[in-house]
Amino acid sequence: NEKCYLNEEYDHSNVKVYVDYTDSTKSDVTSLSKFSTPNTNSIGKKEVTVTYLEYILKYEVEVIDLYVESITIDTSNVKQLFNVGEYYSFENLKVKAHYSNQTEKFINDYNIKITDSNNSTINKDNPFTKTGYYDVEISVGEIKASYRIGVYNTMSSTRYYLRPESINNKYKMVNSNYIFKSGEVVLRSKEASLTIVGNENRLTSNDINGFALSVKDKNITYNTAFRIPKLDDDKNALMLYAQTQTWVLIKTSNNQGLIIVDEQGVPLQTIYTKSDNMYYMFVSINGNQKYEIISSDKDSLIYDIMLERSGEEVIQFSKLSLDIQDAKLNYKDNEVLSLDKVRLYGIRNEQSYPISFSNNEVLVNIYYQDRKVDRFLLSGKYKIELVYNGKYPSLQYVISYEIDYVYNNQDSDNQIKRLVIDNKEITMVKSKYLYELYTSNSKVNVIVEPLEKLSSIYVNSILYSGEVEIELVDGKNSIFVMIIIGSEEYHYEIDVIKQ
Repeated sequence: NEKCYLNEEYDHSNVKVYVDYTDSTKSDVTSLSKFSTPNTNSIGKKEVTVTYLEYILKYEVEVIDLYVESITIDTSNVKQLFNVGEYYSFENLKVKAHYSNQTEKFINDYNIKITDSNNSTINKDNPFTKTGYYDVEISVGEIKASYRIGVYNTMSSTRYYLRPESINNKYKMVNSNYIFKSGEVVLRSKEASLTIVGNENRLTSNDINGFALSVKDKNITYNTAFRIPKLDDDKNALMLYAQTQTWVLIKTSNNQGLIIVDEQGVPLQTIYTKSDNMYYMFVSINGNQKYEIISSDKDSLIYDIMLERSGEEVIQFSKLSLDIQDAKLNYKDNEVLSLDKVRLYGIRNEQSYPISFSNNEVLVNIYYQDRKVDRFLLSGKYKIELVYNGKYPSLQYVISYEIDYVYNNQDSDNQIKRLVIDNKEITMVKSKYLYELYTSNSKVNVIVEPLEKLSSIYVNSILYSGEVEIELVDGKNSIFVMIIIGSEEYHYEIDVIKQ
């Protein structure tokens, strides 16, 4: 059963030669014997002659083919994401052959075949012409291994644009991070939308690699990055929704820690690559399904997102329409906003489609004298801003209407005995509920003493239990003080101007 591989030198170390004596003993004379060398340059049985003294023995060695049993490929340093117009590159690709004699070595003699999603063969010497996944097959004879690459098209891809309506007091971005609320649509394109899950996602300011955020209040553009905290018990993510099958390219700070999962929580197959110290992830999502982008190992920054949808047409509203004919437009005292009879529609091809106020499809903002408030405070007109937050894109996202509010306690006696802000005592005047203060400090202290000791005090909607400190941004900052005596509420607003 001696075997030898083709073109290998025959090794007879497994063969033993013995001499039998007449007294029924024997001895090992292998080291004293001579073995002939068989010709191993052809397959088949070859004869080997063993000589010991005048004795000659013969046996056969079978020469068999040496073949590759399997191959493994190392693509860790290989380019796996290409733009349309680029050529395929297999630079730094390592292919290791594993042979039938249990040896292995890196090889350069192999074939490359590239196929698209339709299993059509692509000429590797021509530039890529369309977006999608491509499978690269490496073969040695009939032995094969493969890996997947992605191709995107920056010329036809749509970049998300930040929803400016979802960012309040946008000029604050210069000094601080903006924390989004769960349910806000923060990034939008015609193809898809990104919605907040959780309450710790932030837009970080002044990141040179990130989105361009134009501030319409000031003639400034900030570069920003969207931060997703590390996944823990308090889930924070971006929910991704598209109407049709869409290719998604994300520029991020995280290598493989940023993942996309489907509605069942199963991670999607994603292609990662690195370029200029940035990571890029490329993935395909199906239409009319929700996906979540989560950060599994550490906080992740998203600097840019590009999309390319299939040829299917998407639904898009040309504008919004509002019907407030039967809506409540007059409020008094402590009444809260009611949207029961407010009707909002999306208009497409001159047809109206009702938009629900449930499921976070509409965000509601209340403005008093161009300042955002969380409830009705002082008498006057209020603007009710409705921000469309639904799954279909719209050329118009914001529509508003006005209501009148009458606060009957507004002309009553002052209920604040002493009010100190920024170590400056405010002179309280009867029937005056709006005050103004200037400061150069970035923080101010607030001290409130009511006339009635049993009063409840709220400062910026937080129950007051002693001196508080409030951070300021450049420009106007509103501090709201509310005194509650029994069932009566008394509201005061102090505008602190940071110079």
